[in-house]
Amino acid sequence: MNHRTFLVALAAIAGLAVLVGAVDEYPRASDGPAADGPPPPHFGAPPHEPPLSPERAADLIESIKNNQPQLYRHLMDLRRRDPRQFHRAMAGLDHFFRQLADLPDKLRQAVIDQRQSRLRRHHLVRHYHAITDETRRAAMAEEIRTLTGRIFDTDQALREYKVHRLEAELKALQEQLAARAAQRDTLIDRRVDELLTGRRSDDDNGTTSDKPAP
Repeated sequence: MNHRTFLVALAAIAGLAVLVGAVDEYPRASDGPAADGPPPPHFGAPPHEPPLSPERAADLIESIKNNQPQLYRHLMDLRRRDPRQFHRAMAGLDHFFRQLADLPDKLRQAVIDQRQSRLRRHHLVRHYHAITDETRRAAMAEEIRTLTGRIFDTDQALREYKVHRLEAELKALQEQLAARAAQRDTLIDRRVDELLTGRRSDDDNGTTSDKPAP
């Protein structure tokens, strides 16, 4: 999925979700655990971050204007009515985009599909309690369960991906540690030479260099 296609899909899902007030049904801490668990690592509400730069906001708005005119109209209306909520919506859109940017294509698409499933589930849950026909309620309950299963499976895939990334990072650190141990005397001699001569090595690959210095 190229950058433009991805941004269009993201805008349609994440942006509209913010605008219509749809929520991920993760409970507050006092509510106990959700059936499908807490959000996977790196996927949740935008953290406290610096505001979007005007350039970044303009780029997002231009992309949405060109590819999602309905969403663009919603955003412009929101900016007129509630500038603060507009900036929150834009920050959420940017945050979600950056979270997904480094995922493999298949997992990225699964997360986009998951957001659609969350919106659909939110819609069904809201209407379920307003319906009295038991046959329709049973069908809706079954669809809610199916959607919850899909959401759970994607969360699991995200967690597995994160574990694999951490395992790769740990392996690299272990190899670096072993390389430094094997070069102990060389590293010490180099550091002593730097301290006595005032020179600093340009080697900064984390193995032969002395970082941090003893």
